[in-house]
Amino acid sequence: MCAARAEAYLVYDYAERTVWLDEIGYRAAEPGVWPVCGAHADSLRVPQGWTLVDRRPAPVPVALSAPVFAA
Repeated sequence: MCAARAEAYLVYDYAERTVWLDEIGYRAAEPGVWPVCGAHADSLRVPQGWTLVDRRPAPVPVALSAPVFAA
C-alpha cells in the first residue's frame, strides 16, 4: 500500500474492460472506487484488451514572466 496522498480515483468496469482515472473528489464515497497517488495514477497500465480512460483535468501550464527592472 502506498503512503502518498491520493491524487486520483481508480474505477474498474470488468464487463466493459475499462478503467477510469478520475480527479480526486469526483467519486468520493462510491463502492469500488480506489484512491491512488499521482505517481501510481501516471504509471498505471491496464491489461491487454482493456481501455484506460484518464478523466483527470490536464495540468495548467504556468507562464513564467520576465523580471521587470526599474529604470
